[in-house]
Amino acid sequence: MHRTHRYRQKKHRLSLVLIFFVGFFIGIPIGNLFMSTMTPVWGRLVIAYGSEKATWMNRVQVEFTKWWNENYPEQPIKTDFTAYGSVQSLIGILNGEIKPVIWSPAASVWIPQFNTRWQALSKGPIIIENITKIIFSPVVIATWASFNETYNIKGLSTLQALIKNNPGLVKLAHTDPGLSNSGFMAFTMAIATALGKDMKDITYADLTNATLQNWLREFESAAVQYGESTGWLGKMMINSGPSVINVILVYENVVKDISNKYPGERIIAIYPEEGTLYSDHPFCILNASWVSANDRFIAHKFVEFIQRPDIVEKAMENGFRPVDTLGIPLNPAYFNYQKYGISPTFSSPELHVPEDGNVLIRVPDVWSLTRSVF
Repeated sequence: MHRTHRYRQKKHRLSLVLIFFVGFFIGIPIGNLFMSTMTPVWGRLVIAYGSEKATWMNRVQVEFTKWWNENYPEQPIKTDFTAYGSVQSLIGILNGEIKPVIWSPAASVWIPQFNTRWQALSKGPIIIENITKIIFSPVVIATWASFNETYNIKGLSTLQALIKNNPGLVKLAHTDPGLSNSGFMAFTMAIATALGKDMKDITYADLTNATLQNWLREFESAAVQYGESTGWLGKMMINSGPSVINVILVYENVVKDISNKYPGERIIAIYPEEGTLYSDHPFCILNASWVSANDRFIAHKFVEFIQRPDIVEKAMENGFRPVDTLGIPLNPAYFNYQKYGISPTFSSPELHVPEDGNVLIRVPDVWSLTRSVF
């Protein structure tokens, strides 16, 4: 009986010790989690950005967070950088599904559309407070070097003529203009080329022109693939080879990624002689109800931070060019025609985005009327 009592006491003490250690090891992380949630956040930096620059933005998030913590240790912030397709993020903001402090679509072509749709929904004043452009990548014609040695493509006009006069020769691919920025921009450039106008001068009436639509229908007749992702399209060209896809319309930085990845062949960028649109990745600080004064302060500091030469250099490593206004020289190590199929300089003039968002909104509709059905 006495022995049983001692056994029970010993078992009870062992249980208490076990409970202590379990509580200790479980309690610490729970306590840390609880304390972290209780730590006041001074402000937020929420960025919805075009997925084309994801590699750069991932690095920038780390660098900026470190810089902020060193310079503003008493003002803790939360950062949330998320990659989206430009159409996806635009719709997400309009629907209230995402509420970024900074919106950075792949190109400025989306800003007039955003403004037009925002006002059409009677959501009040335009919510883009300011726009800063730091990097860009022109839309180019990418083709196999050997193919171009034979057919000498100079721009979208010579490409369209090649398609028209040689049915089945050109196997063209670009992304879906209704889903992807590069496809939208490429098809918009085709419209400008067919009309012989700068994009900024195109009117809604131009889009209904039968001659324009016939030109586009001939151009699109060569299409063998429409994708949702520009990066995926570049990989598909490499994986399929010259016999399946011989021309794609993509960003210059995509050419850098794929130029020498097919054995015995090179992919090169052709800068359209008629002009090109720049995928200029604007950083737009939103003047929206969900953006606090502290959020806005952080956003302005962020925009200043990413204009530093060392941060822009990281973008150049991924094939993006610095905008001229920054005064940062282009690093020729990353823009080498023999190594990457892209040139440090090009003469293709820049096309400009129309201010009328209603014109741009109708571009995917024109494509739907003229697209290839394979």
